[in-house]
Amino acid sequence: RMNAAVIIFCLVYRDIDKLTSCGKAFSYTLPVMLSLMDDVRSINQALGALMLLSFVEASSRIENNEIPSFIENSSSIITKSLENAIQLSSRQDATFLTTICLAQSEWLRLLFNWIPLASKSSLRPTTVHAWMSKAASDNLVAVRKQVQMGGKDKNDELIVGALVAGIDPLLADLASLPNAATIEIARVGLSAILPLIGWRGMSMESRSIQIAALAGLLFLFSG
Repeated sequence: RMNAAVIIFCLVYRDIDKLTSCGKAFSYTLPVMLSLMDDVRSINQALGALMLLSFVEASSRIENNEIPSFIENSSSIITKSLENAIQLSSRQDATFLTTICLAQSEWLRLLFNWIPLASKSSLRPTTVHAWMSKAASDNLVAVRKQVQMGGKDKNDELIVGALVAGIDPLLADLASLPNAATIEIARVGLSAILPLIGWRGMSMESRSIQIAALAGLLFLFSG
């Protein structure tokens, strides 16, 4: 039943093309979304993240001259909820973790793209940039712990999911900032990424880890 309800919510966002409609849909789905992402079960966290991804996609299609108030007012609680969900699911199913990491990076990118329109908003660029840096740093630390375990318990899938869906997109956005934002997380970034470039294995996951790690290293250096 929960899966069906989430699918319906996601389908609602698919056809939204007006800001007012998006805001109304968001007000109805936000409590459900947060409840799912704050749940202890990884599958529910991933379902909540999937709802957020649908909302982000719908919001990205809408043109507006100011950051919508419903995004601004919920920015902090959603960011924190995603952070907690990733911490809880970092040792669980790779598919769930990848979904949550993708939701986090896409949500923060949405805020990142809205920042130039936030001149009258209380949400400041420095706040969003700090959220992005913390998310990237936390995910890098989690990956570093997986690296220390070696290739046990299918953690190859966890590592590549976190890199491709979460870490690399965040590092790419941070690298585009003029204030060398990636320098702040360079140490933890290098300690997590460098071992992955020489990651052993011939599987698709192992090769993907090496490629994603190289991309992350480039983002670190370009920032």
